[in-house]
Amino acid sequence: MYTAQKVRALLRTRLRIGVMQIALCVLVSCVAVPPVQNTGSAVSSASPSKAPPVVVANPALANSERVAREHIQKAVSALQVGQEANAKTELDAALRIDPENKMARSLLAQILTEPAKYFGSQEAFAYTLQAGDTLSGIAQRFLDEPLKFHILAKFNGITDPSRLEPGLTIRVPGKKPGNAPVSVVGDGSSRAGSRGDDPPRVGSARGGEEPRAQRARRLYDAGKYQQAIEILQGAGTDSGDARELLVLVYGKYAEELVQNENLIDAQSVLESALSIQPGNDKLKKQLRQVEKQREVTRLYKAGTEYMVAGDSDKALEAFYALLKRDPKHEAALQHIASINESAVEIMHRDAMVEYGKQNLDKAIAIWDRVLVLLPEHASAKLYRARAVDLKSRLQKLE
Repeated sequence: MYTAQKVRALLRTRLRIGVMQIALCVLVSCVAVPPVQNTGSAVSSASPSKAPPVVVANPALANSERVAREHIQKAVSALQVGQEANAKTELDAALRIDPENKMARSLLAQILTEPAKYFGSQEAFAYTLQAGDTLSGIAQRFLDEPLKFHILAKFNGITDPSRLEPGLTIRVPGKKPGNAPVSVVGDGSSRAGSRGDDPPRVGSARGGEEPRAQRARRLYDAGKYQQAIEILQGAGTDSGDARELLVLVYGKYAEELVQNENLIDAQSVLESALSIQPGNDKLKKQLRQVEKQREVTRLYKAGTEYMVAGDSDKALEAFYALLKRDPKHEAALQHIASINESAVEIMHRDAMVEYGKQNLDKAIAIWDRVLVLLPEHASAKLYRARAVDLKSRLQKLE
């Protein structure tokens, strides 16, 4: 005859056995096919005891075209500071993803081809750099392609396109412009735009100042800021009106460069504007924003590189530093979420192992951490509730 104490002991034993069987089934299914999400790779069930590699999920880079664009942007940034080897690495990566990408192929051709062969036997003319000039701007103006700034730099032996000194004379492949008022030296003795039918320079004669300013103003109103800058720089800025207009155009041109993600040139243009008006608070604020954006870009690049290297801790550190400067940076938020999601899945599997061993307190604690990172994790919520219920029932039987 069973006493009440023996009955309770028997019930506890049977309950434990039943719970262990259920947990064992759950554990086997969990370990045999780990629920790795968003990795794009299958985990073999032939080796259930081997933990799957930590894969950082990356929804933002799932689209191959976007991945290629990011590699190309990194390559452009590297070329802008003369880091050709780094640029080639990024372009090779882009072409592995998108072999027909024209932009990547164009940039790689500039890296691999000698300038003389690239431009052929066409003539070249001399151009004297002015404040605010950039090789990408010159390439856009005369070579019809801003990305040809790199081959133009190689053509002139310039190792760092981001560091250009006004007054330096470079050679530009192609025919000398015959009607553009730019600072172009043709044969070493005369400037293009200084023909008899062109207005004289601003400042050289009072009567010639107004037409130059009017032309620059019309270009400014039409959104052709770079051409307006060329006219004002080529004409001189001795008068206060010319300086005011030039500063105004500099500011708008910098905004355009920022929109095109050309932050290095934007910073250079704003610094040129501040050299004319050092006390201009609007320009100072604009320059601070560009510097902030450059730092955001640097941190984002560092974070993504750490992700590729598999260093999630450093990637998170870079992305969180970025969010201090730009709290709404969507890509950084997505990367943080994907890293946390991967960490959550690993923690969830660990909790399931502890649950199967009936280490209920430890399992519950792990699921608590999971739900802090991902409050809507359905499996964690479900199994945590089961673990809490099981713990309560066992305590009552004891």
